[in-house]
Amino acid sequence: MNTPSNLKCRVSRAQGFTLIEVLIALFVLSFGLLGVGALQGQGLRSSGDALFRTHALVLAGDIADHMRANTEGFGDYDSDGDGTLVSYTDTAADHSCIDTGANASACTSGQMAEQAVNLWKTTLASALPSGQGQLTVNTGTNPPTYTIWVQWSQINDVNPMVYSLTVQM
Repeated sequence: MNTPSNLKCRVSRAQGFTLIEVLIALFVLSFGLLGVGALQGQGLRSSGDALFRTHALVLAGDIADHMRANTEGFGDYDSDGDGTLVSYTDTAADHSCIDTGANASACTSGQMAEQAVNLWKTTLASALPSGQGQLTVNTGTNPPTYTIWVQWSQINDVNPMVYSLTVQM
C-alpha cells in the first residue's frame, strides 16, 4: 500500500533521474555543436582552397591570352630557347606595352612578351600564397604547344598545389 513516506521516496528518485537525463542531453548537445563547428571550419578552408584554384585558373588563362595577342612573339615567351622556364628578371621592365598610349606602338614583340610575363609573375605572387609560374614550350609539335604551370602553397599543407594549362598556338 502507498504510504506518504513511500510517495516521498518515489518523488525524490524521479527528480534525481531527471537531472541525469538533462546532463546526458547537454553532453550529447555539446558534442553535436562541436561537430557543427568542425564542419564550419572545414567549409571555410575548402572555400579558401577553391578561391586559390580559381585565381590560378584565371591567371593561367590570362598569360595564354597575352600570348595569343602577341602572335609575332610566340618564341619570345621561351627566352632561352630550350623549352623551359622563362628567365626574365624579377623586376618588371615597364615598356608601356600594355598601355594604349603613344609608347605602346614602340614595343617589340620581345618587349611585349617580357612585360606580359613580368606582370603575370607579379600578379601570381600577390594573388596566391607563394605564387609562382612557369612557361614551357614544345616546338616539336605543329603548332607549338605551350604549357603554363601555376604553383602556390596551401595553408598547413607541405605539398604545393599545381595547376597546368596546355595550349597550342
